[in-house]
Amino acid sequence: MPTPDLRLDGRVVAVTGAAQGIGRATARRAAELGARVAVLDVQPGPPDLLFVECNVTDAHVIAEAFARVRRDLGPVEVLVNNAGIAPPAVPFEELSPEAWRNTLAVNLDGVFLCTQAALPQIRQAGGGAIVNVASVAGKLRSLGSTVAYSASKGGVIAFTRHLAALLAPEGIRVNCVCPGAVEGAINDRNLADPARRSATLAGVPAGRMASPEEIASVICFLASDASSYMVGAAVDVNGGLL
Repeated sequence: MPTPDLRLDGRVVAVTGAAQGIGRATARRAAELGARVAVLDVQPGPPDLLFVECNVTDAHVIAEAFARVRRDLGPVEVLVNNAGIAPPAVPFEELSPEAWRNTLAVNLDGVFLCTQAALPQIRQAGGGAIVNVASVAGKLRSLGSTVAYSASKGGVIAFTRHLAALLAPEGIRVNCVCPGAVEGAINDRNLADPARRSATLAGVPAGRMASPEEIASVICFLASDASSYMVGAAVDVNGGLL
């Protein structure tokens, strides 16, 4: 049984990109810890949680989505900015301007837009937490995606640190997690080549990829009172990949 400061009892938690992978595991874990959870995605997540259709690149749709969360569950107290894409790696010269812009629109603009939409509710609730999902790619490089992905996740880390300093005096903590290789559909596709997958795992001291649930546990820790003095952290959850 989690200690009381790890619980999220009664808190309204909004998780973007929660139909699958890390987002889905985070939504599930937050609900297990007592939270009232809203899944914001373009497709449904766990059937027992509130699903709010949301495209994180559209400010109008985002505003309507967060209004729905407030109406159905109450003001958001915890925002998990997880929605993201990781297109398969291509040579730099073949990366089109459209692909560059689309990756940054989802992975970085989406974090900015959802945070702006949720912030008035978090303030109304008297404070809370924002947890952004970055990546080891934002500190090092992408293992299976493009330079646009790395740039977007580096932006998420910088965004987290700057916003954390701005909001900490209001009792709103902003942190991010930086996963390494994680099992799931994205790496099933991006690391489908056995040689590339083996090379990736060879660089991970733990010798394996993470499960989505292992990342979700750290996200929920950062959302909880157990991490009450963590502000602006970029937490590596990477099996030793440095």
